[in-house]
Amino acid sequence: MFFLIYFRAMFYAAQIILGLEYLHSKGIIYRDLKPENIVICQDGYVKLTDFGLCKKGNFTNVTGATSICGTPAYMAPEILQYKQYGKAVDWWSFGCFLYEMVAGHPPFFASNKQDLEYCILNSQPNMSHFSIRLQDLIDRLLEKNPKNRLSSNIKDHQWFTIDFDAIFNKKEIAPFLPKLQNEADVAYFDPQFIKSSMSEQCSIIDELDSYKDFTYKGSQDQSVLQSFQTLSPEIIGLNENGEAKQMIKVESTEMINQ
Repeated sequence: MFFLIYFRAMFYAAQIILGLEYLHSKGIIYRDLKPENIVICQDGYVKLTDFGLCKKGNFTNVTGATSICGTPAYMAPEILQYKQYGKAVDWWSFGCFLYEMVAGHPPFFASNKQDLEYCILNSQPNMSHFSIRLQDLIDRLLEKNPKNRLSSNIKDHQWFTIDFDAIFNKKEIAPFLPKLQNEADVAYFDPQFIKSSMSEQCSIIDELDSYKDFTYKGSQDQSVLQSFQTLSPEIIGLNENGEAKQMIKVESTEMINQ
């Protein structure tokens, strides 16, 4: 049972790592990694979606951005503490995502935002039912000090027994293939999500600028969008025939500005 859970978690986690590494190599931090922003395609591989809170700039692991944005349960401590932050916030969110894939719930949760923030800043998640190796990986990803957080060589961690090259080239057999009737089939979506309004699905940001109903942060931390256009097939990782091209590809900088 746990082997199956771990294999699936490892399969999806490996792809998210590759996606985040690619974004970081292009000077982009994602800032809103959560299950709702990850979709499973017909081939069983996943893609990142919703780049509304991405920021492009010159980042280190701990410097480069200051905006308070993201989804509360997955926000790193340094964001909640109004500190400058960098690429390490994505690895904190990745740790939360990995924990949730195995446990079935986020590592930090509470009935209100204040208690949730207190948990993130002061408590440690329960991992007594995890393997020793997985405990070590998540412990290092959920390190509250971003300077000490695992942010590089994650693929070399002993918990990963999967071939990352095979994942990148889609040679690994996906553990789950969705059965879809057509491209508009939403059978796997949560009914509550489908019925909810757009405003209920938006991530939290500290203040809204002129782009109403978009998860867009307008301040000195991110300049005004120079253009707004339909995402091209290359941006969402599809070729002209609608087939999966690679996990994620963000070549355009018109949509994500400094």
